[in-house]
Amino acid sequence: MTIREQLEKEMDQEEIKELEENSIDDNKGYDEMDDFDTDINLDSD
Repeated sequence: MTIREQLEKEMDQEEIKELEENSIDDNKGYDEMDDFDTDINLDSD
């Protein structure tokens, strides 16, 4: 394996890790929004 191939492989692994972390963060944001929606009482006057 050449140095270039090794660097590309490492970059791919870093990119995959970042994408996975971002997807986890995105899901967390949606969960927080869902929690917010459950606190709203539409029946109150």
